Amino acid sequence: MSYIFNYRLPLYRTVYLFALLFSLITSSAYASEHHVTVIVSDRSAPTLVSGAHQLLQQNPDANIQIRTVSQINALDDADLQQLIDNSESLLVVGVFGDPIERLLARQYNNDQKRYVLHSDQRLITLNSDPVTQSIPNYIVSDKASLSTTTLLEAKQAQYPEYANWLQARAYWVNRSTENSRSLLDMLLTEGNKKAELQPVEALRFALHNDDKTHWLSSDELATQLDASRPVVWLVDHDSGDLTGEWALHQQYCQALNSQCVSVLAAWGEPSVAAVQTIKNFMSKSLPNTPWGIVSLQDFVMVVRRLNNYLLSLMFRF
Repeated sequence: MSYIFNYRLPLYRTVYLFALLFSLITSSAYASEHHVTVIVSDRSAPTLVSGAHQLLQQNPDANIQIRTVSQINALDDADLQQLIDNSESLLVVGVFGDPIERLLARQYNNDQKRYVLHSDQRLITLNSDPVTQSIPNYIVSDKASLSTTTLLEAKQAQYPEYANWLQARAYWVNRSTENSRSLLDMLLTEGNKKAELQPVEALRFALHNDDKTHWLSSDELATQLDASRPVVWLVDHDSGDLTGEWALHQQYCQALNSQCVSVLAAWGEPSVAAVQTIKNFMSKSLPNTPWGIVSLQDFVMVVRRLNNYLLSLMFRF
């Protein structure tokens, strides 16, 4: 059985996501009849769905349900409780706003494994491991220590009581199809399988050349771009390289008679850094080359200099 839901990015595109529900495989790597349910923000759903598809290709009988916040809001309390009761593992990611009080008011099985990531602080109490129900803010807010395998292992050695939660959060901080697959696999195996973290840079560049894509550093880009041809920069979320999202980049670049560079940036400072990096790059490396920015993100960045201070404002729409 499959559930199809519609995820809309304002003004830009519609991505159809498939949250697949299958029977669990009987491999010894998986607990018998283990069901995983994910409750995730509409914005973050594509990354987890992509990871679920990859995991299901490897283990076609894995049992995974992915529900967006919009879908949760459409359920009555009885249906929401049933969804929770039918899950051996529950992952809550990127949940803020309306569902919080409803989730806090539900009943949870003591044997259920639960991880809350990147969500309203009040939901931390839903973590199944008692020690992770009051994680200090300096640990919750520390992303830098989860950016590489070496740093993650050092953090886990420093705080062994949070080791599994840190592993799950590291997968999400470095969000990608591969890390999402590893996160879901960790839940399916009740923490027995922890694939090596695949680090993802907060700011990435891809040069489109005919039908090929070249992932390059900003320094490498300087040697590849032609100063005699205009440059178009496509700024997108850090999840812009997911299959459905990436097709838009490829189609857009193929339609241009210009050099085309995709810039994938996480929300917040990396997105501001993306614009600053582009501006500095063009002014120093290609000062006489025409260029422009196309934003595929659903927010607007306004950067202004005032009294020698660079002010960065972000507006969602």
